[in-house]
Amino acid sequence: MPFLRARSFEPKDSIFIFSEPRGGSTWLMEVISHIPNTATIFEPFHSHYGALDVYTWGDHFGRNEEWPEGKAGIDDILNANKFDSYQLERAKFHKLLSAKQLIFKCVMGTSILPWMVNQYDFSYKPIFILRHPLSVASSTLQNLYKRDTILNVDHKWIPSGYNLDLYNQHRDLFAEDAPMIDQLLARWCINNHYILQQKAQDWIQVHYEHMLLFPIKTLNKIFDSWDIDPPENIWTTIDKPSHSDFKNDFRSNKEEQLSKWIKSYTKKELDHFQSILDRFGITIYNISDPNPQNTDSTYTKESHSNRV
Repeated sequence: MPFLRARSFEPKDSIFIFSEPRGGSTWLMEVISHIPNTATIFEPFHSHYGALDVYTWGDHFGRNEEWPEGKAGIDDILNANKFDSYQLERAKFHKLLSAKQLIFKCVMGTSILPWMVNQYDFSYKPIFILRHPLSVASSTLQNLYKRDTILNVDHKWIPSGYNLDLYNQHRDLFAEDAPMIDQLLARWCINNHYILQQKAQDWIQVHYEHMLLFPIKTLNKIFDSWDIDPPENIWTTIDKPSHSDFKNDFRSNKEEQLSKWIKSYTKKELDHFQSILDRFGITIYNISDPNPQNTDSTYTKESHSNRV
């Protein structure tokens, strides 16, 4: 930490990756970390272990809202003035020594992404990853909340601002006796509701499903937006599961990987889950279709040339 504090980092050169938990951000962080002279910073906005004391998961600050304490805290993060072992645990020591640019990987921070791009003139547009809400909710439940047969929910989640209004409108989904899968689906809807109303011109919106099926095409989209050449060695790593594959359940068949959670529920359950998305007006995903609904011709099942 004393070494990092003595360094000088340009905030505008920061690279940010935002997603829901289990949304593909760890994989993308590991791939992008092959950019020379970069080091990865893990979860600076974590609700328990993060470096931004004035933010908890679910908090919302509008694009033009005043948030001076948040601005001061994020300034410290961008300048590497406030980290601990949790934020540095995924960075190799030699990369921290040589880094001229920091890559920040953030889950549950999507609510402040529009605010951040309004505060900072980033040279590299932040990346916003969307993944099917049922996949996120199911994977979170199985990989993060379940300890064998015990359900351990260690994040109390009551949001603020815009998100609090949504929470209050759908409070029944967060009742003490509400199924955890319903709560996680509703949380996905609340976390992404505001940003899905915004134009994505200030960030790069990608889908987990496209990263999985069309990794070359998706990575080229990111690097083209940044106007830099992708490092050659990333192409040898894109087919490897990330370190967040805790249960070694990543399927070698990618279509199966996308649909495995949907297939684990009955039609009655899927219809109920769809009703939750409908309540929030979420149309970018249909609960029974593993692929996003707004796909252009670049990402279709017929577009095989850039699959790996």
